[in-house]
Amino acid sequence: MLMPFICACCEVGDCVLIRASDSESKPYVARVEKMEADGRGSVRVRVRWYYYPEETKDGRLQFHGAKEIFLSDHFDQQSADTIEGKCVVHTYKSYKKLDNVEPEDLLCRFDYKTASGTFSPDEIPVLSLKDRGGNNSSAEDMRFFCGKSTLAVAEVVVYSAVEQVVAEPRCKTPRGFRR
Repeated sequence: MLMPFICACCEVGDCVLIRASDSESKPYVARVEKMEADGRGSVRVRVRWYYYPEETKDGRLQFHGAKEIFLSDHFDQQSADTIEGKCVVHTYKSYKKLDNVEPEDLLCRFDYKTASGTFSPDEIPVLSLKDRGGNNSSAEDMRFFCGKSTLAVAEVVVYSAVEQVVAEPRCKTPRGFRR
């Protein structure tokens, strides 16, 4: 019989790093949905997986942030022993407010449907070069990252001289956008 369980390393709702079977690969990211212990002392966690851009149908695109992941509709059971630690998955708004992006900070702007390879929503905020981990931000760079992509179109972008976004850019993905 499975019983609800409280774990010292994490709790339901936490985002965690799960050890990959290949020790040279980066850890997987998941959100803990449920934790249970069986009568033998083994703890299982039900997780909802996040996908890295490279794990999606079309792979990493130019407008994806270096620390971007996508919340998928893929659920699974894992041993709690595979959890390496916690991470923090931010919305776009909370990510933009970070003074320092730490190794455990990640960004999620999309939900990803694994069977169809599609994303939602249809429109997302665009990251500047600075937010993507680059050295500078300019309107020209933003148009390159969003407007010249075959899958996205950028609205007018205006930057101040101190590299702050004056007009919030948005990236529109066409209806039926598939990965």
